[in-house]
Amino acid sequence: HFPDSVPVNTFTDIYIDYINNMTYDFTNFSERLITPEKVEWATFSMKPYKACGGDGVRIVCLQKTFNIIKRFLIDILRGMIRWGFVPDALMKTRVIFIPKPGRPDYTDPKSLRPISLCSVIIKILEKIIDRYIRETKLSIRPLHPLQYAYMEGKSVEGALHNLVGHLEKLVFTGDCATAIFFDIGGAFDNLSWPAIQTALDGRGVETPLIMWCKSYLLNRTITCDLGNVSKSYKVQRGTPQGGALSPLLWCLVVDDLVKTLADLCYHSQFFADDGVAIIRGTNSNEIIREARTILTVLEEWCQNRGLFINPSKIEIISFTRKRRVPQIEGLSFMNSELTPTNKVKYLGVMVDSKLNWKSHIEWKSKKITNSLFCARKAIGKKWGITPKIAIWIYKAIILPRLLFG
Repeated sequence: HFPDSVPVNTFTDIYIDYINNMTYDFTNFSERLITPEKVEWATFSMKPYKACGGDGVRIVCLQKTFNIIKRFLIDILRGMIRWGFVPDALMKTRVIFIPKPGRPDYTDPKSLRPISLCSVIIKILEKIIDRYIRETKLSIRPLHPLQYAYMEGKSVEGALHNLVGHLEKLVFTGDCATAIFFDIGGAFDNLSWPAIQTALDGRGVETPLIMWCKSYLLNRTITCDLGNVSKSYKVQRGTPQGGALSPLLWCLVVDDLVKTLADLCYHSQFFADDGVAIIRGTNSNEIIREARTILTVLEEWCQNRGLFINPSKIEIISFTRKRRVPQIEGLSFMNSELTPTNKVKYLGVMVDSKLNWKSHIEWKSKKITNSLFCARKAIGKKWGITPKIAIWIYKAIILPRLLFG
């Protein structure tokens, strides 16, 4: 986590000086962006007792005193946009590590998800910027329709429905569809600032917002505590997981990859950092040639943006009703050989090569049975949880796992 970070005492802040070449009315823009109505909306859109950032200020404090501090809060937010600068006190971010479920070894750092607890004042500004970009820039030039994460009106179910519908359309007409599933590793942690800046420039985002994003992302201070030990580092790349603006920044960056694959006539779709590209082919040589093109595009795109794809997380699977499945051999990614499979887990659903869902049903049945046995340990003949709690466990744990997808 947090690549290229350095200890606080060895870091020199990166200041951004656009003042000498200023061609944009920063003051007027900050006043149009930061209005009393938007500040009130952003402040009260957060739950009152959410965890605070490194400055120790909780959002409930701002909510309870909003009518008193509103004028001062607006001045602070406008000042940050006007000067493209974040005060040191608001740069401090607490990081907590949450274990990812189902991992065999929690001594591996990749089994833990770092959640950044930023200042609530920064979150208020992030929410306003996020809303502004979505309502203005993305209304003129929207994201690719096959992006399904962090977008209003889209969901995991929509991504799954679109993928399976496209595969069934190809398979049921007698074609063979070969899909390449991949996961961009550490997307939020590794994303480079030049990639973010290019994406913002491409959408016509105003200079003051780009200045502010650069100042914040390249000068953040993270602090991790474990017992009596505390370590602080300056982060020089990536976006904070848990930040209000981070999902949109990722969507803006990855949109270029979706469009690149679409321009090459491949059906591709993304849900956050989980992607899939589909090849329509009739023989092995054609499929292998097209697969190599996709893998080359993925490798070059990731290298240019400071990202990577773990070859072990690339799954290649052919969907067909024919008895003879095309033999896909000789594919590699970053000098690692790729072997085709007959089933893959995608967004919580097990998809098999025949699209008959037998693998998914067996996998779900085993998972639900394990959950029931875990719950059964809390119940005896003369002791245990009440029937009310038992039915709650069934409805809250068992049914969602059974019905998902």
